[in-house]
Amino acid sequence: MHRSCVLAAIFLVTASRLAAQATITGVIKEDSSKAKVAGVEVVIQALDKKATTDTAGRFTMGGLAHGIHVILVRAIGYQPIRLQAYLVSNDTLDVELTLKKSIVELAPLEVTASAVPSGLQDFEERRTFGIGEFIDWTRLRKEEFRRTSDMFRGVHGVRIRYDRNGQAFLSSSRGNCPMQIVLDGLSIYKPGAPGGPPSIDLWSIANLDAIEVYAGESTTPMPFTGRGAGCGTVILWTRRH
Repeated sequence: MHRSCVLAAIFLVTASRLAAQATITGVIKEDSSKAKVAGVEVVIQALDKKATTDTAGRFTMGGLAHGIHVILVRAIGYQPIRLQAYLVSNDTLDVELTLKKSIVELAPLEVTASAVPSGLQDFEERRTFGIGEFIDWTRLRKEEFRRTSDMFRGVHGVRIRYDRNGQAFLSSSRGNCPMQIVLDGLSIYKPGAPGGPPSIDLWSIANLDAIEVYAGESTTPMPFTGRGAGCGTVILWTRRH
């Protein structure tokens, strides 16, 4: 077979595979007012894919394989939705979804040891979504004799690696690249920054109140997505009580 024929055959196979991909589109409204909701995240965690609704409440996510996919729909202030969608090759599934506002019940004022420490409301709110891995202050207080890197052993999507000096840093098990580090809501390291990733053991367990781990960009919270989040994100919260 001539080289030109081989290239043509490869092109046709590639084009066929691309054409066989499915797409899901839709509009998301508020349950009570029927108003379109912007900024809603539509996530397929298994594929590390995410789309966000525009000002008209619409989203589009393409390049999806034929089959059943688990989809998470989430937005701050609303109850998350988890659903399964069966996608057909070379077809578009259009959906209309409604979100219910989260109901916040005000319990009687009590001061207890399990109360959320000041400044960790964002941590607690994201934990209710159930996306990511969360280590709170109650566990950290019991583990203060260990190194901080030990807390990440067995955590989904995270690999502990060591630099030439034997210092532990965190890497994505998918892309084998360093993870973004966020400290108290401020991104202090992004992959590719000069000097390389910091050792995670620079922060002792005794000085931490909470840890959040997101294996990829699709699960990383909106304030920290974009450049640097492709290999996942670790959020550290320093001790405040």
